[in-house]
Formats: sequence, structure tokens, C-alpha cells
Amino acid sequence: MFSEWPDSFGWTGMSLVLASGLVMVWREAVNARPRVAPLNSPR
Repeated sequence: MFSEWPDSFGWTGMSLVLASGLVMVWREAVNARPRVAPLNSPR
């Protein structure tokens, strides 16, 4: 059981889970930044 390596479907699934987690972390970091109005916007 523990002496076997995952097949191509296993590696593909693991990479998809890892990539989606990284995208979620990146999106949360982008959305957590305060939004600043551009300097040339009318007030």
C-alpha cells in the first residue's frame, strides 16, 4: 500500500487541487487589499 506511487490520474487530481487552492489564496489576498480611488476621479 505505501510502497506504490500514484498513477497519472492521481498526479493530475493532486495538481488540480493544489492549483485551485493557490488560486483561492491569491484571490482572497487581492480582494483583501483596500481599494483606492484613482487620483483623477471626480469627487
